[in-house]
Amino acid sequence: MPSSVRDLFDSAGVGPQRPIRFCEMLPSQSGGVYVVSLVSESQEDGSKRCFAPQLSEELIAEWLRMNPRLRLDTGDHRPKAAELRERMEAFWLPDEVVLYVGQTSSSLGKRLRQYQRTKPWERRPHAGGCWLKLVEDYCNTFVFWDEHDDPKAAEGKMLGRFVERVSRRTRERLRDPDRPFPFANLEYPKGNRKAHGILQPHCE
Repeated sequence: MPSSVRDLFDSAGVGPQRPIRFCEMLPSQSGGVYVVSLVSESQEDGSKRCFAPQLSEELIAEWLRMNPRLRLDTGDHRPKAAELRERMEAFWLPDEVVLYVGQTSSSLGKRLRQYQRTKPWERRPHAGGCWLKLVEDYCNTFVFWDEHDDPKAAEGKMLGRFVERVSRRTRERLRDPDRPFPFANLEYPKGNRKAHGILQPHCE
């Protein structure tokens, strides 16, 4: 069955703390884990939602302009924005509310600021989860968080719980059903990447 934010935090034995909007300041200078969600209620899952994301073709076109080396599937195929949007939509999990799971061993507040500032075509300061920035109105998503002494282990447990709870119906609809990660997580565990076919994307 689909995951709620609470399900994922429970798997790591933490929080979550009260959420903030994605583009707000996160009030913690300690290490920990965080989850970006479509909903503000930690116990709500997506079992009654079932919708595709609104990806911004304008932002995707800008991503292409700023990354002239980006290719799709082969080294000589330069996609149009609509084609790239269609490819990304094939990785959407329509009955899930969680878009991204992240962690940091330094400062949660600093990490979120880095995430907020980094454009999809930039490698620094935080290239992870860049697909989120191509979702329309991503600033109105919600960030749940909690501090943790071993954030990397906690993140692994949370991603593992998410993957094991993805519904069979949703998994079968994915372009890469063997890697049903949250939409903006492109790798789990390290070295096991979604087979999205986007080459030289400048994001992780």
